Amino acid sequence: MPRRVGYARTAVDDPELKAQRAELALANCARVFEDSCPADTQPAPEWIACLAALQRNDILVISRLERLAFTLEQLGDALRDLVARGVHLHVCHRGPPPTLEMGTLAELVDRLTEFERAGRRELIHAGMVTARSKGRVGGRRHKLTTDQVTELRRLMAQPGADPIAVGSKFGLSRASVYKYAKL
Repeated sequence: MPRRVGYARTAVDDPELKAQRAELALANCARVFEDSCPADTQPAPEWIACLAALQRNDILVISRLERLAFTLEQLGDALRDLVARGVHLHVCHRGPPPTLEMGTLAELVDRLTEFERAGRRELIHAGMVTARSKGRVGGRRHKLTTDQVTELRRLMAQPGADPIAVGSKFGLSRASVYKYAKL
């Protein structure tokens, strides 16, 4: 009889894995592997351990398709790997896979679109967390250093200052010179 092995990975919509644990418990998984690493960590350590534990004809149980990967290319690689290992896949969040008839093709495309959106959201979130940890809050970085801004303001404070000449010294447009002069 095939074993049911579960895999869960933290996500923006389930950072503590509560929902995934509940779905995997309902699926009667013999063992569950949990990754709590950021989305940009590929491959995730517990995913590697999960693959090593899977045997032919086992059933890998996941709560949602986007727990396997963040892009369609990564998903294709993961699914090909599972096929090569002789492992079956069960996705809790969806019912049984549809047969490909005319009406179900749109549903398949919707599922793939939803998958791609969720993956992008995870990668963007991971990038923002990384940027914040490095002290970046967001937005475009200033072109000038603090000392250069001080120099620009000093030059613009002189009577008859030409913003185009000042801007050429710093590689800025006239509008940017006025922007920096206001700060």
